[in-house]
Amino acid sequence: AWNTLLLKDHVVYMVQYLPQYLESLLSMLGDQSRDIKHNADACLNELLKGVKAKPQAERSKIISETAGIVVERCFCMDSACIRLTALCWLDEFIHLTPHEGSSELQQKWVEMLPKLLGATLRCIGDQEEEIRRMAVEMNNSLLDMVPTLEGDLPVDQALDQLLESLQPLQQKEFLQQRQSMDVRTVCLQWICMLLERSREKMLTRATLDRLFDPIFKTLEHENDEVVAATLCVLAQIMEGRNREEEDALDPEGRDLFAVVTHKLLKLFKTRRAMLETRGRLMIRHLCGHLNARRLYVTVARAIPQESDDAEFAKQLVQTFNWILLTAAETKSLREELIETAPLADFGGGAKSAPQNAPPDGKSLFLELLEPWFFNPVSALSLCLWSQQYELATELTARFAAFEPTLDLLKQLDQLVHLLESPVFSRLRLRLLEPQRHPALLKCLLGLAMLLPQAGAFNILRERIHVVQSGLLLESQQVKMEQMNNESKSGHNDGLLSWGWKTSGSSSGAGAKPVEADIASRLLDRFDAVTALSQP
Repeated sequence: AWNTLLLKDHVVYMVQYLPQYLESLLSMLGDQSRDIKHNADACLNELLKGVKAKPQAERSKIISETAGIVVERCFCMDSACIRLTALCWLDEFIHLTPHEGSSELQQKWVEMLPKLLGATLRCIGDQEEEIRRMAVEMNNSLLDMVPTLEGDLPVDQALDQLLESLQPLQQKEFLQQRQSMDVRTVCLQWICMLLERSREKMLTRATLDRLFDPIFKTLEHENDEVVAATLCVLAQIMEGRNREEEDALDPEGRDLFAVVTHKLLKLFKTRRAMLETRGRLMIRHLCGHLNARRLYVTVARAIPQESDDAEFAKQLVQTFNWILLTAAETKSLREELIETAPLADFGGGAKSAPQNAPPDGKSLFLELLEPWFFNPVSALSLCLWSQQYELATELTARFAAFEPTLDLLKQLDQLVHLLESPVFSRLRLRLLEPQRHPALLKCLLGLAMLLPQAGAFNILRERIHVVQSGLLLESQQVKMEQMNNESKSGHNDGLLSWGWKTSGSSSGAGAKPVEADIASRLLDRFDAVTALSQP
């Protein structure tokens, strides 16, 4: 009552003494008496207005002296009203904090950050929906303010709070599934912010050793939103350091990008169900955050190390290949692959590149091809997309030696349906010029011979029937060219002949057969890799 009386005419003066009685006034919100709670709430509203009315310098001083009291009240489990009011006051304090000047107040926020994070996470997991909503709003304001603070953040103490909340065994009993998801998502947002704000501290080996286990454990969370936030953290870590930086490499000489990639592959290997159910989602998210080419090349170089588990390597290649050929995040890779030069232009080395190779001097097609041999159907689809039709024909011929397992037939069926999708429209248009691309037609005919006469076979048969129209069209064009030549030179050279670029044959005097050095080595490698998975 006395507070109410004094606030009527002397609110400005009462605000000056706010640190001396604010804690007691907040505690009154938990009183059993409804009138006391109502009067205390009215007093607090008037006091908050008084704080806002103060000049900036005085206002910053008051906030600096009272913010710690308000943070402590967020942990009060006796009264939801106290927690909600404390959150509202903190949100107002954050908005009243100037981005420039008031170094004392900014330093106060920096010191309180670990405690403030603990209070925020506790309230985001609260049973009361209104408290959870206010806590999320205050957390967003805090995320906007912290990057503007001066000085070094207490990274270690902040991480203690965040990692504790990430641990499922340390969640409080009243947290339900939704609250747990929200808490984890906020924790991951803060880790991302710390990686941006305090990069050097966050990327030390000691800090990363603390982060990796809980972060990779969180990838197993059942909620896609949590997994997406976790992948955002991993992406920031992967791009955190360059190879040239001191302490950037691990004892095996790998940079952070390779280290995280290998850890992810190890997780897929131990959690096969995760690779099957969520692998595509996770890889697409990483491609969206990172350099997709670097990710694919790093994975391709790691796959041969899994030769002791050919089944896992096969599944891994299938997953990455499907994303490569269908996802929007890998469009740039498909554009690079479609420009791959013919194998004859690569010279003798399997890693040498043609004249139109990328700046790093390595062809993406050759980087992927040999690891892709662990899954023959994926290697075939890679060759077809990259317009290496002669090599694709040779691979198709080798399929006849494989055991016709249900998995192989299923993958061939999926490949036929993929060839009928819009992404492969360029390949289908090439069938209208069978004399220019005979190996493509032979490859499709080979697939038709391998498939049982069911759905995929019928699709291929109908597509091949269209080729007859292309042959008729080309024969008419040849006849027209002959007639033009006869009218000019007075003699007939006959129809142009054409044949398959198969073993021991060539399509012209200067053409190179498919058994050129590089193709021969690739086919030998294909035979060796596929033999690992054959019974």
